[in-house]
Amino acid sequence: MSNDIFISCKNLDEHGVQTRDSEIAAEVYKFLTGKGLSVFLSTFTLEQLGASAYTREIDSAPESATVLLAIGTSADHLSSEWVRYEWDSFSNAIRSGGKPHISPLLLGWSAAALVRIATGSATVATITGAGIVAPIVQAEPGVNKELMVLATGAGSLILSHVNDAGFWLVKEYFQLSLPDTFRTAMETLLSVLGLIFVLLLGLVV
Repeated sequence: MSNDIFISCKNLDEHGVQTRDSEIAAEVYKFLTGKGLSVFLSTFTLEQLGASAYTREIDSAPESATVLLAIGTSADHLSSEWVRYEWDSFSNAIRSGGKPHISPLLLGWSAAALVRIATGSATVATITGAGIVAPIVQAEPGVNKELMVLATGAGSLILSHVNDAGFWLVKEYFQLSLPDTFRTAMETLLSVLGLIFVLLLGLVV
């Protein structure tokens, strides 16, 4: 059975107690299924299966899902044995051509860009974006680490705001008023051009 989304999380901690990750995963599961999506979450989906189908389903579900959503409240939880196993299964399906492939460089740029838009800080966007894409770099041996750094840095430049030093550099260098600086797309242009440059460079490096 194929699913739109496979939710991966660490269900129990070292003491056998349900983790906060699993509670968040359950909330996400209910929200997504309420929107009509087909979602796999072991604590819900496997209850509907017989014992004979349990192992087969847990092995095939990550490979048949369109999207894998890993939920973790700590790096240790995200790198736990089962979460890594499910991530590797999903990643192997991508490498074998069984799923549409999105450039990891584009994911790195997007992660940093979203954090930048949410916080307005390039520094926070770079650090958080790097933390998000680090597991991708580790799981995908073909990803160029140097290009990933450039892509993440480019994403952190988009939509400059007053709490960013680049905003004031553009304002002062070009002698712009505050409203005019808001209307310029200088750093956004740099961000997009940086992404294009990195993607093109990725074709030859």
